[in-house]
Amino acid sequence: MEKTFKQLLKTTEQYIQILKTGGISTPQELLWYLPRTYEDRTQIKTIDQLVQDGTVQTVKVEITKKSMITTPKRKKLIQMTGVDEKGQTVHLGFLNMTYVLRNTKTKQRYYVVGSPIYDKSKRTYRHPELVPAQAPSPSEEHKVGSIYPIYSELQGISAGRFHKKIYEHLDELLVHITDPLPPAFLQKYHLPDLPAALRELHAPQDLAAVEHAQSRIYFGKLLQRQLISLTHKLSYQQPKTTDQPDREGIKGFLSHLPFELTKAQKKSLKEIIDDLHSGRSMLRLLQGDVGSGKTIVAAVAAWYIITKNKGQAVFLAPLEVLAQQQYRSLAKLLLPLGVRVELLTGSSKPSEKKRIKQ
Repeated sequence: MEKTFKQLLKTTEQYIQILKTGGISTPQELLWYLPRTYEDRTQIKTIDQLVQDGTVQTVKVEITKKSMITTPKRKKLIQMTGVDEKGQTVHLGFLNMTYVLRNTKTKQRYYVVGSPIYDKSKRTYRHPELVPAQAPSPSEEHKVGSIYPIYSELQGISAGRFHKKIYEHLDELLVHITDPLPPAFLQKYHLPDLPAALRELHAPQDLAAVEHAQSRIYFGKLLQRQLISLTHKLSYQQPKTTDQPDREGIKGFLSHLPFELTKAQKKSLKEIIDDLHSGRSMLRLLQGDVGSGKTIVAAVAAWYIITKNKGQAVFLAPLEVLAQQQYRSLAKLLLPLGVRVELLTGSSKPSEKKRIKQ
């Protein structure tokens, strides 16, 4: 009998509901909740090797002293002292984290993980993570001596809780992942399969493996975008009936113009008309400098669609003043030929908009 999501994670209904609110209700969705960054915890330093550079650094110490004081503002300040194998001392500080005081024992060794600073010439950690050095749990074994994934918190679920649940149940979660890409395709582009990539992202061996796995994820997303784009393109480029362009009709239209088109304009217009008779929907960009005559080429194409294909055409302008200018130019050109031209702007009255749209 297949386990439910709750049974698989061995967690509470409250935890499941929080995940569901965050869009996570299946093993696949949990695996796609990827770490936002990683901490390199592969090196265990001695206290005299600590540097204040903002990076996460790990030391192994024995807790020799712990205490708690209440500040004048009624805040609980927990202070601890740790000593490493060289006899060097480091100070640990926690604010309003009384559970750390309860769970940490003196005369026992812990890994201290955090960003050290110098406070009054003393090596100090503020709110570090403490991992028992003696017989840690399976999820805690991965917290030191490795590349550690950092997750975004979700409505009270901490980054550590995400790591614990995913790491402990990773094998069971990965059973639900299948790769949509064939092995030969992945081999061609030197990419790991999806289950292997997700394993590396949640339980990485090293940063190089993380980068390799991320390339597989990015590749998949980009490929998906390309396929969706091609699918959309095919959907609007369904084969259509073809017929021959009306060259004579276009010549007759051009004869009404008070000027002759340039060679570049004629070439562009021919390509557009040919495209309209190619048997597929046209998707074309007409590019030219200001004043090069793009509008007249587009106007001839619009006239052709309206008169020969019984269609409609729309000109869009970014500013109302430009829309008015184009409206006057197009109306002067097309109205004498029996083509109706209307101007629709943001300032048009609602009744006028309704009339034009109808």
